[in-house]
Amino acid sequence: MNKKIMRRLFNIAKLTEKVGGCRVVAALVVRNKVLSIGVNSKNSCFLARRFYKHNSAICNHAEISAISQLVNSTNNRLRGLTLYVCRAKKVNGHWNYGLAKPCDGCEAAIRHFGISKVFWSHDGVNIYGDK
Repeated sequence: MNKKIMRRLFNIAKLTEKVGGCRVVAALVVRNKVLSIGVNSKNSCFLARRFYKHNSAICNHAEISAISQLVNSTNNRLRGLTLYVCRAKKVNGHWNYGLAKPCDGCEAAIRHFGISKVFWSHDGVNIYGDK
């Protein structure tokens, strides 16, 4: 896991608009090189409709946004890539990491496209999950 990439995503997340109460950024990475960055947004995309379980949850999650940027250029092959997901939240005037574990729909997309590793931020601490 590359802490520099996670810190970069944290700094980007702090600047994004809250969507569904969250500021989440995701990046697909190969050999510590960022290939795509996605953020939570109110706009949907073709992958969101495929992997999310109900229409009320249709917003573009950061993970899906990062994946959709690469799907067409790689012929749907994302095997060997690593996904980083980071949430920034402001608590009592201070920025902290938040829990950014992918939801079930994003997990389904991660499995479908063969992404091999996933790291996500945890609440208030500088440690990360690995899938």
